[in-house]
Amino acid sequence: MAENKKSFVLYTDQSGIFNKLTDEQAGALIKHIFSYCKDENPKGDFVTELAFESIMQSLKRDLKKYEIRGNRSRENGKLGGRPKNLDKPKEPTGLINNLDEPRKPVSVNDNVSVNVSNNIDWSKLLSKFNDITGKKSKVVPDKARKQILARIKEGYTKNDILKGIENCYKDSHHKETNHKYLTLEFISRPDKLEKFVNVTPIAKKKAPQYKDEWR
Repeated sequence: MAENKKSFVLYTDQSGIFNKLTDEQAGALIKHIFSYCKDENPKGDFVTELAFESIMQSLKRDLKKYEIRGNRSRENGKLGGRPKNLDKPKEPTGLINNLDEPRKPVSVNDNVSVNVSNNIDWSKLLSKFNDITGKKSKVVPDKARKQILARIKEGYTKNDILKGIENCYKDSHHKETNHKYLTLEFISRPDKLEKFVNVTPIAKKKAPQYKDEWR
């Protein structure tokens, strides 16, 4: 048996073995089991050894599980084990006080979105959009904000977004429709921003540079 292990398990389905033995044989078997578990290497008669065989295999399996659990506990202990302050256990990661209202785990992308959003001056972006297009938009819609944050996480810069607005404003199709489709929500779509950021000006002149001020 393992060091410091003071117990073992017999299972109810092993009772059939004892039932087939006389009381004397059953007594010899249980003594054999205790002796084995105490590492005394017992030697029994043929009947005892035969009856003990399946029980011995069960004891070995249980001992293996016990050793695995012990090794796992020791490894966890090296990593710090349980919290030292048992009066104030660590708050569960998936739930707040009400078990009926699970808390959504915060992902890395959520954190990035929050940080980027906090650095954007949406009022300045809106002002620049109105300056370029001549529109009088009052707010940056939530959908447009989410799309702009997504484009920035993909690697687009603030200057890219302003360049996309400028090129879309100069586009002949949008001129014909009086720019009614040119919105922040429209230009921040992934396919639209990619298209208008990469427009090559017909005239060879220096592309406009936008001061990086709106976040």
